[in-house]
Amino acid sequence: MEVAYTLRIDENGNIGAAIPQAGVETRNNPNPAPAPTVKHIAKTRIVEVRKCKSTNVDETLHTVDEFLIERETSNMPWSEAIYNFSHCLGNTARMRFQKVKSKGTYRNTQTGFENLIKDYIKELCLDANAKGTLKQSIEKGEWTKPEDMDIANHNLRVQQLFGWIDQVPGYQDGELSDQEKHRLYVLTFPPFWGTNFNVHKNINDTSFEEIDDYMRKQKDGADRKKKQKKNNEKKDEKKPNKRGKGTNKDKYKLDPTATTGPTARCGKCPNAKHSWGHCFLNPRNPKNKLKDADFMNRYRANQNRNQQPRQGFATQQQVPPPPPPTNYQGVYGGQSNQGPPSSVSIQSGQSYSNDQSGGRWSQVWIPN
Repeated sequence: MEVAYTLRIDENGNIGAAIPQAGVETRNNPNPAPAPTVKHIAKTRIVEVRKCKSTNVDETLHTVDEFLIERETSNMPWSEAIYNFSHCLGNTARMRFQKVKSKGTYRNTQTGFENLIKDYIKELCLDANAKGTLKQSIEKGEWTKPEDMDIANHNLRVQQLFGWIDQVPGYQDGELSDQEKHRLYVLTFPPFWGTNFNVHKNINDTSFEEIDDYMRKQKDGADRKKKQKKNNEKKDEKKPNKRGKGTNKDKYKLDPTATTGPTARCGKCPNAKHSWGHCFLNPRNPKNKLKDADFMNRYRANQNRNQQPRQGFATQQQVPPPPPPTNYQGVYGGQSNQGPPSSVSIQSGQSYSNDQSGGRWSQVWIPN
């Protein structure tokens, strides 16, 4: 976009404010220097503004902000602002802009330009209460300061947002008050920082500078805690594992859901609370104690205490022999040195046979 401007230059090559003024006649200076001859040269300057090809409200507002910055930089007069801004729009957007312009009377002044832009945004905005919607988005935390953004840059970002809120339509007429801006600005910081500010400061009697200064202190404190936490994590990684050399990363840690493998619960030790990979009875464990006689003796003694006796392994002392049958008559008489007979028949069809190793009766079924 080309912007026309006038260049003032004198015969000595001085430009603009550098052109000397005409001298003033005084008693000490009766012959002052005459005013230099000034020429006015019309020139144009190229101003680059990204063209807004869509009718999206956020993109249009961004284009308006860029245009206002370039207008001030290039000394563009307000009388040319409306015409030049229309050339920053795409075909569809320009037609809608001209439609809004044709419905009203907008003078080529700063006020006229601002009123036209506000009506144009109202034409594009589908939300009748866009002002309230933007305020709610701040209260919901959608404009919270990013962790890596500087507070000064965050301030500029929010100020731009406040400018958008003032331009979009809404049920609440007028621009945001300073107190409301301060309240919304505090909400753009982490909740804990905002709570601390409301406790120690008066939100109704503050400024953006005071808020920024307080939030920088909060950020410095949060950065120190984050750095301390990171240092502690590094120290923990360097600490040796209690089970031996290495770090605290335990690849044989007990996994209650595992059924096999080194992370499964040890099956050799009763009521084990360790994995098979950590068991001292595991031959693949570098710390196994299979060759430690004292340890193995204690392990076997503990196994004997914990194991319950079963009938199949009962000994002679644990299960006394049954008495002889009640209908057995006088067989023992005269044969006590030879022991009881090997079998005795009774009426029920059962018989008792003697274990030839001596001393134990076993009940078996022998058909008659």
